[in-house]
Amino acid sequence: MIGAFLTTVLWSFSAIFARKSTRVFGPSFANFSRLFLACILLGIYSHLFAPPLEWNSFQVLFWSGLVGLGLGDLALFVALPRLGSRLSLLMVQCLAAPIAALIEWIWLGTSLLPMQIVSGAVVLVGIAIAFRPSGEVKPDALGIGMGLLAAIGQGAGAIISRRAYDYMEIANIAVDGGSAAYQRMLGGFVISGLYFALESAYKRRKSAAGNLSPNHAQEQRERHETSDEARLPFIDDSSPSRSESQSDSNPEQTGKKAGPRDYLYILGNTLCGPVIGVACYQWALSEQPGGVVLPIVAATPLVAIPFTRWLEQDSAGLQAWGGGLIAALGVAGLVWSTPATGL
Repeated sequence: MIGAFLTTVLWSFSAIFARKSTRVFGPSFANFSRLFLACILLGIYSHLFAPPLEWNSFQVLFWSGLVGLGLGDLALFVALPRLGSRLSLLMVQCLAAPIAALIEWIWLGTSLLPMQIVSGAVVLVGIAIAFRPSGEVKPDALGIGMGLLAAIGQGAGAIISRRAYDYMEIANIAVDGGSAAYQRMLGGFVISGLYFALESAYKRRKSAAGNLSPNHAQEQRERHETSDEARLPFIDDSSPSRSESQSDSNPEQTGKKAGPRDYLYILGNTLCGPVIGVACYQWALSEQPGGVVLPIVAATPLVAIPFTRWLEQDSAGLQAWGGGLIAALGVAGLVWSTPATGL
């Protein structure tokens, strides 16, 4: 349970650093660079200090990262400009926990206590109140589909990890959170790397075509306005909510040149997110069911409220604080109803 609480705090800082680095470098490079750096740091730790990797558990954890950190994060990136940040967070955080509990019950036969189910539902209700969409973006079918896919990816990735831990326990293999995070990170890095390469190739081809035709950019904009088929859906150069995502998705539009401090944001995002944060997340999943861990981790946006006020001068309204209080009561219920052996 301690691992779940540490995860929420670390991921809160990770989200702040990610937002800052994305504004300068763009989401694709920022995400790719943090996973690349995380693989290096976690790889050094795993190969020098952690128990040796075991092939069968590695395969399961690799697929967990591919589904959760790879496909899930990619789907979330596509959903953000189409749904807005509030609705995207609402879908992913509130749907991942019940999806994980359902998969865990069907696949692993793990059931939750009635009080745990009620407490988890209270947490999700609190999050739904705090992050109720404000009408900032009109949702579209692709955005809703990608938001659902992101929630499935996060929930399924967590339960695949649980499957690996069950096997390791039966096989009497030592469980190490940092090593497990490294093995998952490799799977996520494969998807992130493929997407980064695809986006780079697409932009180079588009730039080359623009050099051949001075009117190419205007022609492309006209085609985007008349047909969704002209848009490559996973490369967001013409999203329907440019008012929210324009500066974040194109770093050259921020008017700011990257400096040494901006690279520290990538380092901070890497340490708080993929490295220490995911290690604590894996630690929590190795000791508690996903239906208990994910509702606590889902409170990350609420935990981030005081940190964003401190670091970004972003004040929260009464709705956010009220929802946070409800979610905190739900978390307290989870702690009270969960056996102390996992603490």
